[in-house]
Amino acid sequence: MGVEAALAEAIDRASDGVDGLYVSFDLDSIDASHFPGTGTPEPGGFTSREALLIARILGRAKPIAFDAVELAPVYDLSGISARLACGVVMAFLSGACGQ
Repeated sequence: MGVEAALAEAIDRASDGVDGLYVSFDLDSIDASHFPGTGTPEPGGFTSREALLIARILGRAKPIAFDAVELAPVYDLSGISARLACGVVMAFLSGACGQ
């Protein structure tokens, strides 16, 4: 089905008959090679590119609230996880702003 089609279906189902959509982006769904700074690393998870795409698409859904969870900088001395977490939030906001 692919990421974009799966998200379109999920957004359609989640927003059916509700006043607003709440999005919680669980950052530990990203592959451990791209996001080591979490307490529960996910082998075989999303790539950083997929995570940014997902965040942008979710932003376009115009949710009423958004949060990003599971960043644990103590597990990532390089800082790549914090940078990707910021990128996910920025991609979400740019999607919400129509960019």
